[in-house]
Amino acid sequence: MKEQIEKIKKNSLQEISNCQEEKLLNELRVKYLGKKGELTTVLRGMGALSPEERPIIRKFSKSS
Repeated sequence: MKEQIEKIKKNSLQEISNCQEEKLLNELRVKYLGKKGELTTVLRGMGALSPEERPIIRKFSKSS
């Protein structure tokens, strides 16, 4: 899960830096953070993690 979050972070930052229009920036926000966004989808998988892993991933996702 850490690797997936890192990949999303890297891709999103790259797309944001290349974005030149506010409309496209909003589309990126929805793509990554929306109801069916990439990060949202990955974080929904936290239920499958062991209780020991959850705090680690939660802390990692907030710091990313």
